[in-house]
Amino acid sequence: MKKIKIKEGKDKLKEFNPQRQYASGAVNTFIDRAQYISEEIFDSFARYIESEMRKTDSEERYTRLYPNDVDACFARFCTKLKELMKKEEEE
Repeated sequence: MKKIKIKEGKDKLKEFNPQRQYASGAVNTFIDRAQYISEEIFDSFARYIESEMRKTDSEERYTRLYPNDVDACFARFCTKLKELMKKEEEE
């Protein structure tokens, strides 16, 4: 995963609330958690692709993964994440 720089982390947080102040260590903690989340999402996305792929009729071999398969899974994966976030905001 890409290493997130402190300036990138702070800029991303400020994007949503420019007035926010940060206690010592808050941005570093945000970066640490963001990097952990990105690894978890990376794993989850790969697992999701696999769960969405079909086997051939013989069930002995899996179908080939094409770029458009990845794109379609990515769109559905992002939609599910957005729905989850929206649901969490409503609660």
